[in-house]
Amino acid sequence: MKQALFSFFIVLLLLIFADAVWLGLMQKRFYDPQMAHLLSDSMKFIPEALLYIVYAVVLNTFVIVPGLKNNSSYLYLLLFGMLFGLGDYGSYNLTNQATLKNWSWTLTTVDMAWGVCLTGAISVIATYITRHSKKIIG
Repeated sequence: MKQALFSFFIVLLLLIFADAVWLGLMQKRFYDPQMAHLLSDSMKFIPEALLYIVYAVVLNTFVIVPGLKNNSSYLYLLLFGMLFGLGDYGSYNLTNQATLKNWSWTLTTVDMAWGVCLTGAISVIATYITRHSKKIIG
């Protein structure tokens, strides 16, 4: 239980950090030109916080904790993390592609690629940190 809770917090921190860097670099360059007409004037904190919490819980539950329990290889974790990211970011982007006016294929493709890479990398990094933090976890 301690290990699962620890890995959840690692996933959550990695998600927030990586997304902050990505959006800091890409918001004005890529996302604003693609979807500025859809964006709110300000970010809504509660839905954003819930998004990261839910994503971390589900990724931790279905990829990282089983990987820790089964002593899965990092390649396995990378691939399953990438598959999880594809499902999640694919659902979001393809739904938007199907239902919203002026949602570009470029936006769908880039954002899905980001989700696949992000989630695969976080799966590996969070598992690595958790495995090597036995002194902290106990």
